[in-house]
Amino acid sequence: MDRSLKRNEQFWQENVKWNWKLGEDEVAVTAIFENSKFFKSGSMTYDLVKKQYVFTAINLKDQKEVYRGEKVENKYLLKQERGRDSLQFTLLHYNRYLWNKAVGSRKVCDVGCTLPGGFAREDTGPKCVVTQGLGTGTVEHEGKKYYICCSGCQDAFNKNPAKYVAEFNAKQEK
Repeated sequence: MDRSLKRNEQFWQENVKWNWKLGEDEVAVTAIFENSKFFKSGSMTYDLVKKQYVFTAINLKDQKEVYRGEKVENKYLLKQERGRDSLQFTLLHYNRYLWNKAVGSRKVCDVGCTLPGGFAREDTGPKCVVTQGLGTGTVEHEGKKYYICCSGCQDAFNKNPAKYVAEFNAKQEK
């Protein structure tokens, strides 16, 4: 038997579509997984009280899985709330990332992804008060200027500026 043929059977092609969700009560990055062996969809938020990132996923059995953790340099290190699984998202470049899943101490997948056009331009300037992306415009609250990246963020900020300023300041303290 040809070993390379058997080895290649382990690989699959997966698409992940990422989008911003800018709501009054929540800012999230959402994901729709296509051809995934693990998830249908997911949403990454930041828990201001616990100072943790939260990835809430819907698995292939339509069950919710919640992972919590922190960002260390370019890696989001997340552990399942109820269970032994863990996820890691590693930002490799502005348009390339790797995610992997482990069950206990056993890694079950490494998935490399390239985003056409990238997440956004490289983050070399001021940060958006809503999304932490590259700030390109400004808004004001209590006499202080804050950066925003788009009109959607400006609308979200204007609806609840105190909330976004508090979240932004908490993230800057990390």
